Amino acid sequence: MEEFTLTSRYETYSLASGFDPGKVFFTSDTHFHHQNIIKFCGRPFRDAEDMNEELIRRWREKVPSGGVVFHLGDFGSGGGAQWTSILDRLTGKIILIVGNHDLKFLRQSVMARFGGVAQQMSIKIGSQAIYLNHYPFLCYGGAYRDTWQLYGHVHSGPLSKTGLDHPRLKMLFPLQYDVGVDNNDYAPISFYELKAKIEEQVRGARGDSSSGEGIGEGALAFLSIEGVLCHYGGERFVGAKEMLGSFCERTGARIVLLGCPLSLEEARAMPILSGLPVIGCTLPSMGVKEAIGTFLSSSGGGSHRYVTFTPFDVDDFRAVKTDSGVGLRKEDIEKAISLLK
Repeated sequence: MEEFTLTSRYETYSLASGFDPGKVFFTSDTHFHHQNIIKFCGRPFRDAEDMNEELIRRWREKVPSGGVVFHLGDFGSGGGAQWTSILDRLTGKIILIVGNHDLKFLRQSVMARFGGVAQQMSIKIGSQAIYLNHYPFLCYGGAYRDTWQLYGHVHSGPLSKTGLDHPRLKMLFPLQYDVGVDNNDYAPISFYELKAKIEEQVRGARGDSSSGEGIGEGALAFLSIEGVLCHYGGERFVGAKEMLGSFCERTGARIVLLGCPLSLEEARAMPILSGLPVIGCTLPSMGVKEAIGTFLSSSGGGSHRYVTFTPFDVDDFRAVKTDSGVGLRKEDIEKAISLLK
């Protein structure tokens, strides 16, 4: 049997220049020639041959000859001849992120047919940073700063909910997305389609309360969780939550979380925030001043006094800058109270 060696590596692949974002696509888990995947995922095909033909047809309808497709693993079954028969008919330059099935079927003879082969990648399309891996990450760098993570493997989608990992998908960030064919009408998804879907997920995760609509009047405290209530590694600062709770009781202020990718319900359920009057979240992609301005402008016209607790430098006299290594201190609380008077 033909063997191949794949070195474990982490690549950076920049699309800032040389590629048109309108011609970039993502897909995963095509499983060409894999008969059993039809039953396992409830795919609407008679057999593997019928599935191959329809996947190829939909691929060619979407991907131009000058396109780039990031395939996030589990390309197909069979040997080199079977893979070659498919690759000969697919359009675009294909970059393969290896999946668990590929480790069994990928052969050295076809590796050169791909524009690149790696186990994971970090890419940029314009200013959008994206992690690519066959598997969804539990956590990853940039998850709170508008970085996407694209994955496959789990076979989510309207007809496919049988995967063993499916119940765990509720733990993912709204900035993560399954690009597998079962979740995308059995075709690659374009960068712009993907962008629209992730933006929709972010809006849905926030719910109606996150915009500030109908929150009434009164004091607000815009809050960065990291560097204020906890270290960047997640360890809590001793007494910070209690001091913030006392501040809210003394001033009547309610809390808006800055750059939080969670839904309002999920944020309120965090132990570090439970019991605090959290009423909204702002988008991770916004700077502090932009986020505050957007939230206030959508708050239904109420008049709000506010302060900001953040470890970042903000050009606003109402900002209380905390020490990211120490977190919220009593003097920060007293300063914030004086700003609200």
